Amino acid sequence: MPKLFPYMHVENFLSDELSQQIFDYAVGNEDKYTSAQVGKEGKVNEKMRISKVWRDLGPFDAILHEKIHAFYPEMLKGLKMADFKRREKLELEIAAHGDGAFFKPHIDMRLGETGDRVLSAVYYMHSMPKAFSGGQLKIYPLEIMPGDDEPVMLEPTHNSLLVFQSYVHHEVLPIVCPGATFKDYRFAINCWVHKASPAS
Repeated sequence: MPKLFPYMHVENFLSDELSQQIFDYAVGNEDKYTSAQVGKEGKVNEKMRISKVWRDLGPFDAILHEKIHAFYPEMLKGLKMADFKRREKLELEIAAHGDGAFFKPHIDMRLGETGDRVLSAVYYMHSMPKAFSGGQLKIYPLEIMPGDDEPVMLEPTHNSLLVFQSYVHHEVLPIVCPGATFKDYRFAINCWVHKASPAS
């Protein structure tokens, strides 16, 4: 039977003012997003993932770096992990999920350029009141570890941060928001903490 690895879901991660500023930035640049790609080849595969992504956090890049790095000791404690030598530069991506968007079960760490991802932190944002349903993040137990745990489904609550180890299997369940405008999509900022290269 499988074992569920620790995760953290922190409500009200940022101040209301900062959260609104980041949300407005994400919504106000709709024309910058492109279709999400998957796999080491970096291709669009709508059987695996449907979402729009953008990797420019602009003026909020440095702020998010500061907030995530400041929270790093709490991540280690909550996930019951030992400290590791990490890269200072985070990998950041804004993802916008409209009607029918999803991401099938996957891990964030894979061979190639993402093989040094260690921690995944997902910051959630949406309009108020929320205009979509679905979109929960489902975390799966690790099959090779002994245990009797069941998968968990976590709501993408506005201004919350979900943290888990990057090798944990997870999926984004389908979003339902027919006829919604861009501002009513499910938004997330994916943040990845990488281990430092041996030479650094």
